[in-house]
Amino acid sequence: MYRGKYYFETDNFKLIYNDIFKAIKKIEDKSIDMIFADPPYFLSSDGITCSGGKMVSVNKGEWDKTLSIKEKHKFNRKWIKECYRILKDNGTIWISGTLHNIYSIGMALEEEGFKIINNITWQKTNPPPNLACKTFTHSTETILWARKDLKKIKYTFNYEIMKKLNNNKQMKDVWTTSLTKLSEKKQGKHPTQKPLEILDKIILASTNENDLVLDPFCGSGTSMIECKLLNRKGIGIDVNVESLKLAKSRLDFEHNNIYEPKLIRADATNLQKIIPSEKIDFIFAHPPYADIIKYSKDIKEDISRLNLKEYLNQMSLFSKECFRVLKKDKICSSLIGDIRKNKNVIPLGFYIMNMFIQTGFTLKEIIIKEQHNCKMTDYWKNKNMDFYLLEHEYVFIFKK
Repeated sequence: MYRGKYYFETDNFKLIYNDIFKAIKKIEDKSIDMIFADPPYFLSSDGITCSGGKMVSVNKGEWDKTLSIKEKHKFNRKWIKECYRILKDNGTIWISGTLHNIYSIGMALEEEGFKIINNITWQKTNPPPNLACKTFTHSTETILWARKDLKKIKYTFNYEIMKKLNNNKQMKDVWTTSLTKLSEKKQGKHPTQKPLEILDKIILASTNENDLVLDPFCGSGTSMIECKLLNRKGIGIDVNVESLKLAKSRLDFEHNNIYEPKLIRADATNLQKIIPSEKIDFIFAHPPYADIIKYSKDIKEDISRLNLKEYLNQMSLFSKECFRVLKKDKICSSLIGDIRKNKNVIPLGFYIMNMFIQTGFTLKEIIIKEQHNCKMTDYWKNKNMDFYLLEHEYVFIFKK
């Protein structure tokens, strides 16, 4: 597969410390199932940007120094040509970029025998502000997905998985996420680190378990981590040894899939015969909102069919069961909103919050979740609404 020395290797993952062109020439023809590449954007031009509320240099490193148009395109064609050689005929390639390099990449893909399948727009919910105030804020990146331009070749696209991830609706080509979370940078920072959520979608969409994924600009190893989480194999190449040290550190975690989730039909207010005391490490609960939306028509244990008083009595029993099964010092979280009756607000969320506190939990946090695309019920469409639409929910974080 690779005729060379590895910087780090396990049974399923290999990291290569080398120039991309020297390393990729040692990879066998048609041996890779999928390629994800986040190549240099060539924007390190001594400018400034904003990071963490501070003015910082845009310079990423020598590998990202600005090139002329001809130099940039020559570079892109050269590595993309090698990717064509090593990619299986039914494989696909994903390439991330910005306006600084993505148009060259799109052209290089077609010049080297690829056909673009999709143009994914990654919309960032929290982009850095525009300090110069002379342009619109840069809040997107483009990810091109391409296959070899060959006839009668079927590439992998796990359509049903993508649909399930998108609430059983066809997934669109605009993906909205935040920038890379701080929790993903615990071992160290990389200037162009991608969120795990983006790589999760890419790898799930275009590979199957045990497929081999290549990242020729590995950086901090996000693609390799996601491969490990999803039971894929990976090869990462990078010219910066410090980045590979970070990638190696991030890959150092135990992961297996021997634990299968269990789905149990039961009454959550009485789990004595199912779950022993103090056996659960974490609880997340999203109970019905009293009798606003009926969960069922005739299930006896369904508390959404009860009036408010009966509902609260059952939720009190539920809070006690949560306290019983949860281990000491562990977390129980509950997602719940308020409701409205006769035009007046019933603070259901705070009723539930107080209930858990009275049970013995300590309230650690209250998170307000904004509800998007809220609509009034049909009942109110042609009536006078002299009140606000409830567009919030609470996530209460309790500790035992």
